[in-house]
Amino acid sequence: MTIDRTTTATQERVGASLSVRDLRIHYGNVEAVKGISFDILPGEFLTLLGPSGCGKSTTLRCIAGLEPASAGTITIDDTVVAGPGKHVQPEKRGINMVFQSYAVWPHMTVEKNVGYGLKGLQKDEIKTRVDEVLDLIGLGKFAKRYGTELSGGQQQRVALARAIVTRPKVLGARERLTVPGIATPVLAAETAANDVHESASAVFRAESLLAGSAAESAENVWPAKVERVSYLGRHLDVLYSVGDSKVRGELPSATPIVVGDTVTIGIRASDVHFVPHTEV
Repeated sequence: MTIDRTTTATQERVGASLSVRDLRIHYGNVEAVKGISFDILPGEFLTLLGPSGCGKSTTLRCIAGLEPASAGTITIDDTVVAGPGKHVQPEKRGINMVFQSYAVWPHMTVEKNVGYGLKGLQKDEIKTRVDEVLDLIGLGKFAKRYGTELSGGQQQRVALARAIVTRPKVLGARERLTVPGIATPVLAAETAANDVHESASAVFRAESLLAGSAAESAENVWPAKVERVSYLGRHLDVLYSVGDSKVRGELPSATPIVVGDTVTIGIRASDVHFVPHTEV
């Protein structure tokens, strides 16, 4: 993205927090977890350390909803999911878990394993998400292989990809930038280069900008007006106005688009970068 007029605003970190308070888990007369409490803020990582049998996996299973809490509360994004008389089902908690045994289905290919939790989405969106996460873990070329054809380390990565492809809300937080003249904040998947609440600029490559129906799957979607269209051989260089901002994008040269058109444009959060703002 080329910003002809750089716009800035207050930047903040958004995401789901996790709070565990006095969690206790009993199996008959055995107390497996004895009143553990901790908080994880958006963007933070926490590791549970301890000897075998101390309750680490049991605590994680309880947070995921696979074990009932005997006492205490678990709160995700200000919503109590486990507490006295309350137990929200695992599929409604917005989190995922990678099992020690990996639980990779041997009768499915890598891409089918990873995309299993995306049922209900359009095929193009499923493919896009699966391809992105397989590239992230370095298994893109193994997409057509079956679970039994992978090494233990590769199966572990498949299990990790399956857990993150659904974009659980408690995983590593997003940054949000509110831009003057645009009703919807700009989301980025990365941690910003400067401190939260300082001014920043949102930037992305022109070729990453999506337009029309392709834009609807992106996290950032805005209505835009076409201000200029330049033919550059293999592609069109298009200048859009979004609120008070100007945004450049590239489209295939055969795309039917003219100055004055109102279109939908979008950009994936993974393609957005926030950089410290400097006056120009």
